Amino acid sequence: MKKRNGTDNKVRHITPSDRSVFHDLGFDESEARVLEMRADLMGALRELIVKRGWTQTEAAERLGVTQPRVSALLKCVWQDFSADMLLLLATRVGLRPRLKLTAPRDGRPRKEIVRRPKTPMAMVKAGRAIAKVARSP
Repeated sequence: MKKRNGTDNKVRHITPSDRSVFHDLGFDESEARVLEMRADLMGALRELIVKRGWTQTEAAERLGVTQPRVSALLKCVWQDFSADMLLLLATRVGLRPRLKLTAPRDGRPRKEIVRRPKTPMAMVKAGRAIAKVARSP
């Protein structure tokens, strides 16, 4: 096996995206928006826990959950948390989540486009993610 040197790890190509990673994974518009909201909530909770310097045990007590749940939250295991649960946790620590609804620019509902993953591995990963979302509470 050939030994790698440090120059092999350079970024060779970046495909810019004007949408979220969930769109890029092949989720339709509505699912991608919900997953993006859940990810934002998790990020805000994680940031608050780190900023306040809480241990996982302290955070668990303040959030009213177990330490393993806090560990999953800090690892951003979004499949383990419903939007409702994340909203509840945010309010328990004093955050005030707000939902903002906006109409499409032209006043018509957006046509949802289902994008299929292009590579077999991306299809496998997207399929696993979809299955986990379907099973999440």
